[in-house]
Amino acid sequence: MLRLGRGRPTVVAARAPPDRPAGRLSLGSGRLRSRRLAPQPATEHDIDTAHQAAHARLLAYALSLPEAWEDHPWGESAAKVRKKAFVFFGAPDTLHCTMKLPESGAFILHEPWAEPTGYGLGKSGWVSCSFTEMLVEDVPVELLEDLIEESYRAIAPKTLAKLLDVADASGGDAPDA
Repeated sequence: MLRLGRGRPTVVAARAPPDRPAGRLSLGSGRLRSRRLAPQPATEHDIDTAHQAAHARLLAYALSLPEAWEDHPWGESAAKVRKKAFVFFGAPDTLHCTMKLPESGAFILHEPWAEPTGYGLGKSGWVSCSFTEMLVEDVPVELLEDLIEESYRAIAPKTLAKLLDVADASGGDAPDA
Protein backbone atom coordinates (compact mmCIF):
# COMPACT_ATOMS: atom_id res chain seq x y z
CA MET A 1 0.00 0.00 0.00
CA LEU A 2 1.34 3.43 -0.86
CA ARG A 3 0.88 6.43 1.31
CA LEU A 4 1.09 9.67 -0.58
CA GLY A 5 2.25 12.78 1.17
CA ARG A 6 4.80 15.47 0.58
CA GLY A 7 7.75 14.46 -1.54
CA ARG A 8 8.21 10.84 -2.52
CA PRO A 9 5.57 8.23 -1.82
CA THR A 10 6.42 5.81 1.01
CA VAL A 11 5.65 2.13 1.35
CA VAL A 12 3.55 1.31 4.38
CA ALA A 13 3.05 -2.39 3.78
CA ALA A 14 3.19 -4.29 0.54
CA ARG A 15 3.77 -7.74 -0.82
CA ALA A 16 6.11 -8.72 -3.58
CA PRO A 17 4.38 -9.77 -6.80
CA PRO A 18 4.00 -13.55 -7.08
CA ASP A 19 6.43 -13.71 -10.01
CA ARG A 20 9.20 -12.03 -7.98
CA PRO A 21 11.18 -13.44 -5.04
CA ALA A 22 10.24 -12.24 -1.58
CA GLY A 23 12.35 -9.44 -0.26
CA ARG A 24 12.17 -5.85 0.83
CA LEU A 25 10.28 -3.49 -1.41
CA SER A 26 11.96 -0.23 -2.28
CA LEU A 27 11.12 2.83 -4.22
CA GLY A 28 13.16 3.85 -7.20
CA SER A 29 12.13 6.19 -9.96
CA GLY A 30 8.64 6.31 -8.50
CA ARG A 31 8.10 2.56 -9.05
CA LEU A 32 8.00 -0.27 -6.60
CA ARG A 33 10.58 -2.90 -7.20
CA SER A 34 11.58 -5.98 -5.27
CA ARG A 35 15.12 -6.14 -3.95
CA ARG A 36 16.50 -9.34 -2.49
CA LEU A 37 17.75 -9.10 1.04
CA ALA A 38 21.30 -10.26 1.62
CA PRO A 39 20.98 -13.73 3.17
CA GLN A 40 22.19 -14.17 6.72
CA PRO A 41 25.19 -16.47 6.92
CA ALA A 42 23.91 -19.98 7.46
CA THR A 43 26.80 -20.62 9.81
CA GLU A 44 25.31 -18.36 12.51
CA HIS A 45 22.18 -20.49 12.72
CA ASP A 46 24.23 -23.66 12.54
CA ILE A 47 26.50 -22.46 15.35
CA ASP A 48 23.51 -21.50 17.51
CA THR A 49 21.86 -24.88 16.93
CA ALA A 50 25.07 -26.75 17.68
CA HIS A 51 25.65 -24.65 20.81
CA GLN A 52 22.14 -25.53 21.97
CA ALA A 53 22.89 -29.23 21.43
CA ALA A 54 26.16 -28.99 23.38
CA HIS A 55 24.38 -27.03 26.12
CA ALA A 56 21.70 -29.75 26.33
CA ARG A 57 24.34 -32.50 26.45
CA LEU A 58 26.25 -30.82 29.29
CA LEU A 59 23.06 -30.12 31.24
CA ALA A 60 21.92 -33.72 30.79
CA TYR A 61 25.30 -34.93 32.06
CA ALA A 62 25.09 -32.68 35.11
CA LEU A 63 21.57 -33.87 35.87
CA SER A 64 22.65 -37.51 35.60
CA LEU A 65 24.81 -37.14 38.71
CA PRO A 66 23.36 -38.42 42.02
CA GLU A 67 20.57 -36.23 43.45
CA ALA A 68 21.23 -33.47 40.89
CA TRP A 69 18.31 -31.32 39.82
CA GLU A 70 17.75 -28.28 37.64
CA ASP A 71 16.88 -24.84 38.93
CA HIS A 72 16.43 -21.53 37.12
CA PRO A 73 17.88 -18.69 39.19
CA TRP A 74 17.98 -15.39 37.29
CA GLY A 75 16.21 -17.05 34.35
CA GLU A 76 19.15 -19.31 33.47
CA SER A 77 19.77 -22.99 34.07
CA ALA A 78 21.75 -24.26 37.03
CA ALA A 79 22.40 -27.79 38.24
CA LYS A 80 22.16 -28.25 41.99
CA VAL A 81 22.81 -31.04 44.40
CA ARG A 82 20.60 -30.83 47.46
CA LYS A 83 20.33 -27.02 47.74
CA LYS A 84 23.77 -26.06 46.43
CA ALA A 85 24.56 -25.15 42.84
CA PHE A 86 27.57 -26.89 41.33
CA VAL A 87 27.32 -25.58 37.76
CA PHE A 88 25.59 -22.57 36.25
CA PHE A 89 24.72 -22.56 32.56
CA GLY A 90 23.87 -19.50 30.53
CA ALA A 91 20.69 -19.18 28.52
CA PRO A 92 19.86 -22.27 26.41
CA ASP A 93 20.94 -20.57 23.18
CA THR A 94 24.45 -19.89 24.49
CA LEU A 95 27.28 -22.15 25.52
CA HIS A 96 28.51 -20.81 28.83
CA CYS A 97 29.10 -22.51 32.16
CA THR A 98 30.45 -21.57 35.56
CA MET A 99 31.86 -24.24 37.88
CA LYS A 100 33.84 -24.56 41.09
CA LEU A 101 37.20 -26.12 40.19
CA PRO A 102 39.42 -26.42 43.28
CA GLU A 103 41.87 -28.87 41.66
CA SER A 104 42.08 -27.96 37.97
CA GLY A 105 41.02 -24.31 38.10
CA ALA A 106 44.57 -22.95 37.78
CA PHE A 107 45.19 -25.18 34.77
CA ILE A 108 41.89 -24.29 33.05
CA LEU A 109 42.45 -20.55 33.49
CA HIS A 110 45.26 -20.79 30.92
CA GLU A 111 42.68 -21.60 28.25
CA PRO A 112 41.44 -18.64 26.17
CA TRP A 113 37.78 -19.51 26.87
CA ALA A 114 38.12 -19.53 30.68
CA GLU A 115 38.31 -16.71 33.22
CA PRO A 116 37.83 -16.33 36.96
CA THR A 117 34.19 -15.79 37.82
CA GLY A 118 33.29 -12.22 38.72
CA TYR A 119 32.01 -10.79 41.99
CA GLY A 120 34.98 -12.26 43.85
CA LEU A 121 33.89 -15.86 43.25
CA GLY A 122 37.07 -16.51 41.25
CA LYS A 123 39.04 -16.25 44.48
CA SER A 124 37.06 -19.21 45.80
CA GLY A 125 37.86 -21.39 42.79
CA TRP A 126 34.87 -20.60 40.54
CA VAL A 127 35.73 -20.48 36.81
CA SER A 128 33.54 -19.20 33.97
CA CYS A 129 33.86 -20.79 30.53
CA SER A 130 32.36 -19.06 27.51
CA PHE A 131 32.27 -20.51 24.00
CA THR A 132 30.08 -18.00 22.15
CA GLU A 133 32.82 -17.14 19.65
CA MET A 134 33.96 -20.73 19.06
CA LEU A 135 32.82 -23.35 16.61
CA VAL A 136 31.28 -26.32 18.35
CA GLU A 137 33.91 -28.66 16.91
CA ASP A 138 36.48 -26.72 18.95
CA VAL A 139 34.54 -26.95 22.22
CA PRO A 140 36.06 -29.61 24.51
CA VAL A 141 32.76 -31.19 25.60
CA GLU A 142 34.38 -34.26 27.20
CA LEU A 143 36.71 -32.01 29.22
CA LEU A 144 33.72 -29.92 30.31
CA GLU A 145 31.96 -33.07 31.48
CA ASP A 146 35.03 -33.90 33.60
CA LEU A 147 35.02 -30.36 34.99
CA ILE A 148 31.32 -30.60 35.84
CA GLU A 149 32.08 -33.80 37.74
CA GLU A 150 34.93 -32.08 39.60
CA SER A 151 32.60 -29.24 40.54
CA TYR A 152 29.99 -31.75 41.69
CA ARG A 153 32.55 -33.49 43.89
CA ALA A 154 33.58 -30.14 45.39
CA ILE A 155 30.01 -29.10 46.24
CA ALA A 156 28.13 -32.35 46.92
CA PRO A 157 28.10 -34.03 50.30
CA LYS A 158 30.89 -36.59 50.58
CA THR A 159 28.41 -39.49 50.74
CA LEU A 160 27.11 -38.56 47.27
CA ALA A 161 30.61 -37.97 45.88
CA LYS A 162 31.54 -41.49 47.00
CA LEU A 163 28.73 -42.85 44.82
CA LEU A 164 30.72 -41.59 41.82
CA ASP A 165 33.78 -43.51 43.03
CA VAL A 166 31.70 -46.67 43.32
CA ALA A 167 30.35 -46.16 39.79
CA ASP A 168 33.89 -45.57 38.46
CA ALA A 169 35.16 -48.71 40.18
CA SER A 170 32.37 -50.83 38.70
CA GLY A 171 32.98 -49.35 35.25
CA GLY A 172 29.44 -47.99 34.88
CA ASP A 173 27.84 -44.59 34.81
CA ALA A 174 27.02 -42.70 37.94
CA PRO A 175 23.87 -44.09 39.50
CA ASP A 176 20.92 -41.76 39.94
CA ALA A 177 20.12 -41.53 43.60
